[in-house]
Amino acid sequence: VLLVTTLLRLSLNVASTRIVLLEGHAGPDAAGKVIEAFGHFLVGGNTAVAVGDRLREVADGRQVLAITHLPQVAGRASTHFSVEKQAHSGAVSAVVRTLDEEAVVSEIRRMMGAGEDDEAATRHARQIVAANR
Repeated sequence: VLLVTTLLRLSLNVASTRIVLLEGHAGPDAAGKVIEAFGHFLVGGNTAVAVGDRLREVADGRQVLAITHLPQVAGRASTHFSVEKQAHSGAVSAVVRTLDEEAVVSEIRRMMGAGEDDEAATRHARQIVAANR
């Protein structure tokens, strides 16, 4: 466990340093860029599928909340939520909603960087969702 923790911290440091050196550390989305870079540094492709499968195993009989931008990981979830930030009159709130299967397909397609009219991405998103059943 200590080795894994150390490797994760090292990966975060490398990802953070890369983002700060390339893009600076200012702006409202700076933390998000670091977190996104960290995720891309560690996981992608078949490794992301393996992470999703392992999270699914860990969640068997337990409640697990995973926040991800990786379609391969998100596709393994049994329940999906969308969290949206809303600002009204200077107040900020979060709206959480449960997604039905079509909304899950739409979100996974969006995670892949595809638009609503991308039929190939929609088919792939459906395959990711179907693989979880």
